[in-house]
Amino acid sequence: MSDPPRKPSISSQRWILGYLMREKAVFLPSLLALLFTALLSLAFPYFLKELVGNPSDALRRSVDPALIAAAVLVVALTGAYRWYQQDEHKAEIAGGQFEAALEASRAGKSAEAEALLTDLVQGAGSGYRDLARFRVASEMGLTSPEKAIKAFDELAADAQLGPLLQGLARLRAAYLVADSASMDELKARVEPLLPAGGAWGSSARELLGLKALKANDFEGAGKYFDAIMTEDAAPQALKQRAELYLSLVRGGAVSAKP
Repeated sequence: MSDPPRKPSISSQRWILGYLMREKAVFLPSLLALLFTALLSLAFPYFLKELVGNPSDALRRSVDPALIAAAVLVVALTGAYRWYQQDEHKAEIAGGQFEAALEASRAGKSAEAEALLTDLVQGAGSGYRDLARFRVASEMGLTSPEKAIKAFDELAADAQLGPLLQGLARLRAAYLVADSASMDELKARVEPLLPAGGAWGSSARELLGLKALKANDFEGAGKYFDAIMTEDAAPQALKQRAELYLSLVRGGAVSAKP
């Protein structure tokens, strides 16, 4: 038996109603244009019959085919423009809802933010849907790291996202397990990110270096931080952090005074 259709959340309905009231200067003309298009579509068969009549009559009267083609083109262009307007309007609504979710998150309303983002995941276009999926996983990390790790792992396995976003998801999951996982487990998670020139390789090396530094493996940590310093693709801010870490590595373990 299929699951019953999911009802939009009350918070989502409130937000959409508020958005329509704020944007009524755009919404009302669009609604009138939609009604005009509907009326034009209903009237088109009548005018076409008046122009052409029955097909056999059209052939006998030699009606100019260009006239018929022009009428069809007008209707087609009108429909295409309405589709474009509706698609653009949906994108505006999705953008506003995503911003509302961010505001709720900043205000500490994680449940409301997650509800708005979940609606986006289920109903928005691919761009905002992917952003919402990442943000939902981040919100989960505030209350349930295990669920967040699972969500990021699912994103990392989604080939439709492409290598860049898959790598970001893999890195975010690695950050969440860094404290609890062993060094070997952490290496296994970030190993696909390490080849030179990758977008997330430097960040993965920083994470591994910090893990080694925490375990007092100064030699291993130094290798990761040195690799960051020599990597052309590493951001300057990350290189500055790696230089600071290397100063700690050179100092070695600090023994407590008796």
